[in-house]
Order: sequence, then structure tokens, then C-alpha cells
Amino acid sequence: MDQHEDKLHSAMKKLKLELLHEADRVLLKEYLAIMSPLAKYLDVLQLELLQSKLEDLNDMVTGINREAENDLFEILSRLSSVMNELDLY
Repeated sequence: MDQHEDKLHSAMKKLKLELLHEADRVLLKEYLAIMSPLAKYLDVLQLELLQSKLEDLNDMVTGINREAENDLFEILSRLSSVMNELDLY
């Protein structure tokens, strides 16, 4: 029994679960051998998707900030013109 099997055996005992038969342990090892690389690649793909979405979000926020700055500049220009017309300076 290797280190991982010892840990599994110990956990099953602590949880008061029926110990796995040899065939079940072999199946579990095969499952882990197949699924571990798939899980790692899925994590990488999800990270890439998240980074892409964050870049898109950053572009949107930058555009909104630019529009808000332009709008504010226009408002201040109009306010200045009105104040000049009313001689409020």
C-alpha cells in the first residue's frame, strides 16, 4: 500500500466508511490518472477565459471614463459660457 492508499484507508476509517476493495482502488487510481490532467487543462482554459473577460471589462470601463470626462468637459464649458454671459465671474 502506498502513501496515498494509506491516507485513503485512514480517512475511510475515521469517517467510519466501508473500506474500498482492491478493484475499487484500481478504478479510483485509473480515474485519477485520467481526470487529473483534464482538470488542470480545464483550470487553464477557465483562467484564460477569465482574463479575456477582464480585459473586455477593462476596455469598457476605460471607454466609459473617457466619455464621462468628455461630458464633464462639455458641461464645464457650457457653464463657463453661461456664467460669462451673466457676468458672474
